[in-house]
Amino acid sequence: MWYHDNTFDGVYAHYRRPIWQYFLAKTKNKNVADELTQDVFLKAYRERDSFKQELPVSAWLWTIARNTVTDWFRKYSESQKLTDRCEPKVMNQIPDLGQGPEALLESNTEARNLLREVSLLPVAERKALTLRLLYQLPYQEIARCLNISVSAAKRLIQSSKEMLKREHF
Repeated sequence: MWYHDNTFDGVYAHYRRPIWQYFLAKTKNKNVADELTQDVFLKAYRERDSFKQELPVSAWLWTIARNTVTDWFRKYSESQKLTDRCEPKVMNQIPDLGQGPEALLESNTEARNLLREVSLLPVAERKALTLRLLYQLPYQEIARCLNISVSAAKRLIQSSKEMLKREHF
């Protein structure tokens, strides 16, 4: 039986806030909590005809909420693994090349200039080049990270190298 006036609006009015708080506690993110809460009530509305009247509506809604947050964590975990692989964190370590301070300063200036030029590349080329040269990912992995074909990844990397050559030399 639906809550209050036996309408979906009544159920929404009664359960929206507790479900949102549940998602906020689980995800620690207000935007995600908003999105998941909307998903729960959208699923409930779409499946309202499958609701068994002999069961409490709260049990039905909380089951949808638990399944929704479980699915979200599964997707988040998978996308986070891909993000970690596709966009690794850069470590701010200066390698000891056995150089004196002047040579190290000169090489750092060259590196800064190159990084500046790379940062001016179009986004797709910049990402592909960074994944290939800095993180040494194979073309197949770069293609998967950028959601493109292997041949497209190769073309992006080649065109980014050509752009840098035109600017740098």
